Amino acid sequence: RQAQVPVQIAPPPSGSAAQVAAQRREAVDVPAALKLGHQALSSQNAVGATQQFQLVLAQDKNNASALTGMGVVNFLRNQQVEALRFLEAARAVGNQQARAEASFWMACVRRADRQPKPAQDALRRAVKEGWSPPEGNALVDRELQRLSGEGPLFEQLLREARGRKRAQGREPQGAGSVSP
Repeated sequence: RQAQVPVQIAPPPSGSAAQVAAQRREAVDVPAALKLGHQALSSQNAVGATQQFQLVLAQDKNNASALTGMGVVNFLRNQQVEALRFLEAARAVGNQQARAEASFWMACVRRADRQPKPAQDALRRAVKEGWSPPEGNALVDRELQRLSGEGPLFEQLLREARGRKRAQGREPQGAGSVSP
């Protein structure tokens, strides 16, 4: 006679990783997930932003807005290498507006990493591609302040960008896409 060993069944997974995995199996409302991700970013909720952007990327790995958002999340976490990886991916797949937004954030990452020349080059590229700062976004405003402290060439580029108005209906990418 063999002794029977009781089999323990693990409880169903719970928590954010399990929730994200479950949601990946369902259709994702991409615009809604992006909006929630950008809202989380503007309140500097990196965990919430990551969850939303990962949902989008699970459905569309080339979504420039989600890639930029993930770049900004990693920037906020001081993970510059990962931030640049996502931002470069966004530049590679995005339209001109998405490339401009990713370039702005690349400038921020390079500035934080004490690389003034690459930061200036990225900011120049963003401005050349038509980037302009969104109104009322504290995170972008903070980065604009930091960039303007880098010297006269940065100040000149930022004045040029601030002189532009975002076109009506032009949905910005990354952290610049929602009001606070």
